Amino acid sequence: MRLETPRTPKHAWFHCTTPAL
Repeated sequence: MRLETPRTPKHAWFHCTTPAL
């Protein structure tokens, strides 16, 4: 799980933390 820029939308943030991605 990698945290991207916190200013990104909630849905985009969730996708960034998704191990499948």
